[in-house]
Parts: sequence; C-alpha cells; structure tokens
Amino acid sequence: MFFDNDITDCYSWGLSKDEYFVFGGAFPKDYAMERFKLLKEKAEDFGFVFGDVVKTEICQVLRPRGIRDCNSGDNGVFLIGEAAGFISPSSLEGISYALENAFILSQVFNSGQTGSILDKTYHRKTRKLRGKVFSKNLKLPFMYTKHLRYLVLKSGMNSVKIVE
Repeated sequence: MFFDNDITDCYSWGLSKDEYFVFGGAFPKDYAMERFKLLKEKAEDFGFVFGDVVKTEICQVLRPRGIRDCNSGDNGVFLIGEAAGFISPSSLEGISYALENAFILSQVFNSGQTGSILDKTYHRKTRKLRGKVFSKNLKLPFMYTKHLRYLVLKSGMNSVKIVE
C-alpha cells in the first residue's frame, strides 16, 4: 500500500495477480491519469521496475461522505451494495457490504411482509451498514494523514500480536 497526499487523498497499491504485477490507485477525477503517472514515477524512484503495460482499467468510484450517501431505495425499489452507497470510504471496498446487504434484503423478502412496509423494514435493517459507513468516515483522517497514521501505527492499536 502506498500513501501520497500530494497525489491523492486515498491509497494506492501494488500486487501480484496471475503472473502479472498490478499497480493502481484511487485518484480524484481531475487529472487522474496524470496523478497515476506521477505515482508511477515516484514508485520507480523507490526501485520499482515496470515493464510494458499489458492492460489498463479505469472506473469511477463515488466515496460515501456520510450516512446520507447511503440510500436503500424507495417505492418498491431496493438498492444493495455500491448502488446503495454501501462502500467503505476508507478502503473503497464494497463486496463485503454487498453480501451483507443482499442477505439483509433476502431476510426482508422472506419475512412475509408486503407493500410499503418492506421499504421501511429494509431501511431499518440496513441501519448497521449505514453506521459502518459513518464509522469508516471517522477513521479516514487517521489513515490518510501522515502524522496521525504514524501515531496509530506507533501505538500498536489493532495490531497483530504473535503468541508462542
């Protein structure tokens, strides 16, 4: 994982996948490709060696800024996962939210309720997911501000402990 507040307020990554090295990040919409190229240059300064580009993928991610960005739907339309705004604002990961969200919706559909009560029940049962999005937003400054991240890492909070 790479953090560079001069390039993005999110993180970037490098990983091996199917015999390839994948290098990417989440960048603000303005000048995203230029920011990616700058990150790549900085990584090369640290010794990364990149070969020929095999494939490029780009998508837009809307980071939820608060619980108001989460919308479970209305009038018999039920949104789940990223469509509902259930995505981690700190990691931009959404699959675990989508799976949990889909399970909640299946419970609501199987409850025997009908009509507009389904909308209300579903909205109420997704409260915990909205709370997760809210708490992850509180976590953001500690992940993406260099000095705060240093203090958290130095504290050992939530670190893995080796037990022999």
